[in-house]
This record gives sequence, structure tokens and C-alpha cells, in this order.
Amino acid sequence: MGEGISNVEQDLFEEKAAIREFDGGQDRESAERAAREEVEQHRFRCEVSYVLRLAHQHGSDRSDSYLFNVERQRGAESAERLRAAAKDQWIKGNRGEAFQWL
Repeated sequence: MGEGISNVEQDLFEEKAAIREFDGGQDRESAERAAREEVEQHRFRCEVSYVLRLAHQHGSDRSDSYLFNVERQRGAESAERLRAAAKDQWIKGNRGEAFQWL
């Protein structure tokens, strides 16, 4: 899948791509592209949940600090995307519980 991913993410990617290719009948390229998108969506939701847990358990200063570091390391667009998703989930009542996405 690429650099900067964990073994768990690599395993998840390979499993999702194989299911799409062999069980779903997709060609390899389409299966891998869709699997990549699924893994990225999962990673994003996990990070949003982390931001929500920080805010819920430790206050907004902690989550703001995390987002500031994201902006510094990955850019304003990445931080804003996380911030917007966290705000949307917070309004819906999500406080970072595992596997919760509203």
C-alpha cells in the first residue's frame, strides 16, 4: 500500500482487496483502489475518534493542541478536515467511543 502504514493497515488492505477481487469479481486494480479508500476512511475515522476522546476526557485544549500539531506536520488542509469531521461528530453526540460513527 505504501510507506507510513502499519502492519495492521497493510493486512486490512490486503484482505479487503482480496475479498473485492476474488469474491466480488473486481479486477485487481479496482479492488486495490477501493480497498485503499476503505483503509484510509477507517484510519481517518480512528483519528477523528481520538480527537473526540481527547476533547471529552481532557478538554478542548488537549484536542486543539493535537490539531495544531497535525497542522504543523501535515498542513492546514489535513487539520481542517479533522476539525470539521470532529465538530460534526461532536454535534451528533459522538464522544470518541470505539467503533462509533454517527
